[in-house]
Amino acid sequence: MDEFSLEALLMNANQAVAAGNWSEALAFLKQAQDLQPYNADLLTAIGGVYIQMGKAEDSLEYYQEALRLQPYSAQAHQNLGNAYTILGRYSEAETSYRNALGLDEEDRFSWMGLARVCIVQGKYQEGVEILAALIKSDPEDPQAITLLAECYEQAGDLDSARWLYQQALNVDEDYEFAKQGIERVKSQAVSLGEVDKQILAQKLAALKSKLQAQQKQASPSQTLKTARILICGPALTSSELRLGGLAQQLLQQGYKVKITTHGEDFSQEAPQYALFSRPHFNDELTQAVLQSKAKGAKVIVDLDEDFFTLPPEYYNFSSLSAVNPQVATRLSEVLQAADVVTVPSEALQEVYQNKTKRVVSIPFSWDDTNPMWKKPAPSRTMVKIGLIANHTQSPDLSAFGDSIQQICNETDQLLIGVVASLDLYNKLEGISEERKYFVPPGSIEDYPYLLADFDLLLFPLADIPYNHSKSDLALLECGARKVCWVASPIAAYRAWAQGGLFASSPMEWKEAIMALINTPDRRAQLAEEGHRKAQQRTTAQLSQKWLELLQSV
Repeated sequence: MDEFSLEALLMNANQAVAAGNWSEALAFLKQAQDLQPYNADLLTAIGGVYIQMGKAEDSLEYYQEALRLQPYSAQAHQNLGNAYTILGRYSEAETSYRNALGLDEEDRFSWMGLARVCIVQGKYQEGVEILAALIKSDPEDPQAITLLAECYEQAGDLDSARWLYQQALNVDEDYEFAKQGIERVKSQAVSLGEVDKQILAQKLAALKSKLQAQQKQASPSQTLKTARILICGPALTSSELRLGGLAQQLLQQGYKVKITTHGEDFSQEAPQYALFSRPHFNDELTQAVLQSKAKGAKVIVDLDEDFFTLPPEYYNFSSLSAVNPQVATRLSEVLQAADVVTVPSEALQEVYQNKTKRVVSIPFSWDDTNPMWKKPAPSRTMVKIGLIANHTQSPDLSAFGDSIQQICNETDQLLIGVVASLDLYNKLEGISEERKYFVPPGSIEDYPYLLADFDLLLFPLADIPYNHSKSDLALLECGARKVCWVASPIAAYRAWAQGGLFASSPMEWKEAIMALINTPDRRAQLAEEGHRKAQQRTTAQLSQKWLELLQSV
């Protein structure tokens, strides 16, 4: 891997963050920004590092630019609100939190931020009502309980404040703000400030007894919200697609998540939950699974392919295929250690169900906050059809027969693009160089815009066991980007159904492709149908399924 590539810089930045080396992380992130100056996630990460360095003023520039690029991102508004709060610019923080809630009314962190700035500005009634609602929905939220305790403390009701601080510590014994609060009220070194005690007392009147009842009903065990969650996988696009978006969603929702691409040292403290993507990729990741299991963590192993039947053309075949005896041993070890194995298709459930304790199907999702999914497609004068390496291998071209060559001979305004596979490109030897072109692989962030260069995407699949277990990721991506498709009728594609046509023989491939080449209105209609289907599969929506799975382990 090139040490100055975006992937390498981000990996180095993540390692620096994990080690608490904020200045080093900042340097790597700024180098990455030079490569992608309009990447909102990068800008947000730089702003977050400045916050960690105690330089909230410097974070504003990056958070504001990220918001400009993602004006409909609730998280972008919330980040800006957090920075304003740290700087004491409470009115601006309030506006940012309200904007975030206008986009996502379920965002607890923005509600929490709004409650805090309301109270600081003397808007006690609204602030306390927000806190009461937050605690009612989650009686074991230490942050909300502590903030409410601070209200009692300011109102002079030290007994109630002490009780609430203790409830927060019962939930999370390490919650520092609750520790500080209980020490203050014990010593009675309380600064009351200019608080209207009568107004505050009216709003707090019945809350204590309600909270006591809720605490009795709540589980005494540590909640998922306060548990440590490790998400780990090799530095491959598959890991980012499968668990990267989930990790960001959980972080945004306030979960304690650590993300890494290498095995962790569990000699001191292991996570409560450990999610691993393709951990049989190398010995380090396999050992991380075994160590976390030995330390008592609940282990979830995600396997997004049938690694027993991978074709030799598959990228990283030697590191992932169970044909390799060493890989087979590692795969067996992680399957035995896993509390749950997750897969993205029902067919893969059947592949792994007799090889491990429990298998759950959770499909792929897409990050609808990435602006590249909506960036306008480039203008073009010819119809472009595409083949994508991570969805099609060179043997799959046999499904076409000679139909593609016939189409090129019969259609003038047509180009065929091949993404990220010179092998695939060279297999189209019957097509002239003027009618085909090669698209080099790009970053995962830019991939959605790469798809926009095509009017039609083709997903031919040879009749082999590996293909029959594939997920519907290819068609999900088409739906997200509003591109129609023609595909072989495997089970996962049939279940998706929306956004394109199926073809089972060379004649059907030719008929389907010609029909869509010649009818742009039909292509647009199918693309819209696929997009409506994809809107049911965003990362934000699928994160709830992952949370339900964690709670069930």
